[in-house]
Amino acid sequence: MAAKSTKSAAPSVTAPAPAEKSKAQIVQDYKNANPEATPKAIAEALAKQGVEINAPHVSSILSHARAGNGGGKGSSVEKFKDQLRLAGAFAKQHGDIKKALAAIESVGGFIDACGSSENAKAALAAYKEMADSLGG
Repeated sequence: MAAKSTKSAAPSVTAPAPAEKSKAQIVQDYKNANPEATPKAIAEALAKQGVEINAPHVSSILSHARAGNGGGKGSSVEKFKDQLRLAGAFAKQHGDIKKALAAIESVGGFIDACGSSENAKAALAAYKEMADSLGG
């Protein structure tokens, strides 16, 4: 009796279709290749390539990229590092973290009570003017 073959047919493998680039990536690639291009120029150039996009959308994409999605100088990582440095300096200025947090809560409460930071500044300026005129 002949032995049965244990080979099975090779599974059918379909290669995934290449992923299409998002409009954001297309805009960023174009801007990288043409750094002086304006949003309007980018939209017009991409329209000639069959990409449906308008200048305000291009502007929005570029604005988001500058705001921190790129990992460069203006990135959210760099901004976070800057915030950590500021936090460290603020904590040292107030002695320790607990005192720094108490100062923030106090200032935050004052700003909330005034309605905005601009109102709080105006209130402090008025207080200083009154205190200066009274000699204290």
